[in-house]
Amino acid sequence: MKNNLRKTIEKILKFFAQKLLNKLKPDIIGITGSVGKSSTKEAIYTVLSKSKRFEGRVSKNYGNLNEEIGVPLSIFGFQNPVRWFMWPFILIILFFKFFAYYFRIIKYPKILILELSANKVGDISYLTSFVKPHIAIVTAIGPAHIKYFGSLDSIIKEKGRLLEVLTRNDYAILNKDDLEVRNMNKRTVAKVIYFSGEKDESEKEPAKIIGKIYGLNKKEIEDNLKKFVNLPHRLNVINLVDNFTIIDDTYNANPLSMGRALKKLSAVSRQLKGKRRVVVLGDMLELGSYSEKAHQDVAQKASSVADLLITVGPNFAKTKSDHHFNNSEKAAEFLLKEAHKEDIILIKGSRGMKMEVIVQKLQNN
Repeated sequence: MKNNLRKTIEKILKFFAQKLLNKLKPDIIGITGSVGKSSTKEAIYTVLSKSKRFEGRVSKNYGNLNEEIGVPLSIFGFQNPVRWFMWPFILIILFFKFFAYYFRIIKYPKILILELSANKVGDISYLTSFVKPHIAIVTAIGPAHIKYFGSLDSIIKEKGRLLEVLTRNDYAILNKDDLEVRNMNKRTVAKVIYFSGEKDESEKEPAKIIGKIYGLNKKEIEDNLKKFVNLPHRLNVINLVDNFTIIDDTYNANPLSMGRALKKLSAVSRQLKGKRRVVVLGDMLELGSYSEKAHQDVAQKASSVADLLITVGPNFAKTKSDHHFNNSEKAAEFLLKEAHKEDIILIKGSRGMKMEVIVQKLQNN
């Protein structure tokens, strides 16, 4: 019953979203990939929305409104997830918003920046059936949600479908340092522009490119990027006065984002010379048969970077580390006793592991 209701809501949302987009034709910037989507979206939004030319004319999706239900809601300016009992009211509000936008009673944004998520085969195909980007960005590809895709090849094929709907007048912005993403240039007729995904704060690179596409000068782009603030729990560096430094990347985790977080730790460590590097890793979820190898590989990489490696969860229990705990609460208790004053502590794991508990306890103490 609940599944049937969801499908009905999806059809209603798609119908109104498609009608609205076909009528108003805003520029859509679509972003997909296995890592860095949200940060890239926020950087682009900062560059465009802070410019005088586009002030008040740029919109984006918020939180997890990046899938079959969330994207249409974002198109209508909703910013929060909807609980089931709220749907009658939401659909009424949506109808009035549609009417107001469609007949231009309320001004609609000129540019929509939409993060497009894919958790299974067919997700990007569904979204691009009504969302037609003018600019498409692929950040990086890895085995995120591979349990539901079946293989890395399926992930690559699905993410790449975003590029297939582009025309010759559109742009594809691709990570040249990711071989699978770079090879997606063969799947589009659009103008292809590459960026480096190996740089620290690589999410800013597509933002710079898009700023240029929209005619902003270099100084304005750089000035706007100084105002960029990353989303909570996404590679946020927290400097506790007269205490340790925390790198909070607890929003989610997959093998690709784990590698990115370890690079961030190395970069911060170079800035704060001579400090002990502590790595606290929680299990990566939704990896299916790939899970055991992925956890072994990540633990091995972390060991080469960390002075102290702490792991959390049943999947990391099978790997080598200095200390292992069953849950984040126990790991937090240990860290509160063992952390040194000037440590740099990276904390990362899948959302289900509640690694943010460790961050909170360290901050509170």
